[in-house]
Amino acid sequence: MILYRGLCLRGSGGFIPRRFISNPKMKLNTNSSQESNQTLTFEGNTNLVGTPEERMKNVFGGRIKGDARQSSSRKLAGQPRMIAGVLVPDRPTEPDNCCMSGCVNCVWEQYNDDLKDWRTLRNEAAQNINKTDQIWPEDFHPPLVALDMKNVPQDLKKTKIKMSQPKKKLSSSAYFPTKSTGVKPGAQHARKVAKELVEDESDKDDWENVPVSFRVFAETEKKMKAKKAERLRKLEEEKKAKELNKAQETQSNQNNKTNGPNVSATQE
Repeated sequence: MILYRGLCLRGSGGFIPRRFISNPKMKLNTNSSQESNQTLTFEGNTNLVGTPEERMKNVFGGRIKGDARQSSSRKLAGQPRMIAGVLVPDRPTEPDNCCMSGCVNCVWEQYNDDLKDWRTLRNEAAQNINKTDQIWPEDFHPPLVALDMKNVPQDLKKTKIKMSQPKKKLSSSAYFPTKSTGVKPGAQHARKVAKELVEDESDKDDWENVPVSFRVFAETEKKMKAKKAERLRKLEEEKKAKELNKAQETQSNQNNKTNGPNVSATQE
């Protein structure tokens, strides 16, 4: 037996990799006659069920036929309801297919826009239903802050009362706690940005179960796209201004050429 660079040469059996030597559970068939008798058969996808288009749809979705973009989380959204004359959509579902690579149509950015639209329509419906004696459906995310007590479902009135009670005032030491351990700069920045993004209590409740990093990522992507759109708009305006100035200069040059002989003849 000869060992050479991790391989073991034993008689006429050929090379035996080191992994088979170190792992006794792995078996190696050194019989060349048995290997020569084995035949390989390539089956391909002949036994799969469905047409090629149906199998491709399982991988690529309906975009093959030109369907619009649709995230998997939006398929679980419920149907909208008419409340006090306002068609209120169901609460958007958190996306589960974000790749965090800054896509053109980011699912978290769409989720943020859907949340704002849903909150706007829900508050509008709450203002309209407060003028009536109707009760907001209990299973449709009632906005307890915006609803009057007479419009709140019976099982949620205690929660409404607790929310309306004044909060206890904290001492000054509670706002400046002592730090036992250091905080990373990245975490401080994320908390600062998240605090700036909170517009009101309803917005905070919408994102309470969403990690801060996802919201900061969505808002940052939206701001970057807005800056890019603003920069492109300014470049387009500058381009149009240059073209307009060039056209005015060309027109003035043509006027000077046409009016030149007439001016000289008048002077003579």
